[in-house]
Amino acid sequence: MWAMTDKIDWLEEYNGKQGVWRLNVESGDFSSIDFNIPNDFLRHTDIKLTQVQVTYSASNNYPIVKILILLPEDTEDYIFILAKNEYQSAILPDGWRQHTYIFETDYCPSFENIKILPPDNRELFIDSVVIDTVCREKK
Repeated sequence: MWAMTDKIDWLEEYNGKQGVWRLNVESGDFSSIDFNIPNDFLRHTDIKLTQVQVTYSASNNYPIVKILILLPEDTEDYIFILAKNEYQSAILPDGWRQHTYIFETDYCPSFENIKILPPDNRELFIDSVVIDTVCREKK
């Protein structure tokens, strides 16, 4: 499931790619793509791993990716977490970039909201987003 702000343009073609989202900044308003991921079989004894891979084009900077999670024990409090230092970055043969972020939480929340934002108030062109999640027992 995903949602977008009205500050996103859908481009039929951009820089050799078909079907690209353009995130932009106009009048100080930020655009973002949000992915809402519900979870089943929740146990607070698990660890949640989330990997987000973004294929994009942007000038000199990579996208900002945040995850919003519900804190445990149904407090209805939320917190944004940033990716750990574990990530991969590559320049693809066609000049597009691919950045993979890895997030880890100490329990499995009832959902995650993954927010992708343009870097440093600049345009961001997104070709694809791949999200993998898994809950596993703590070791």
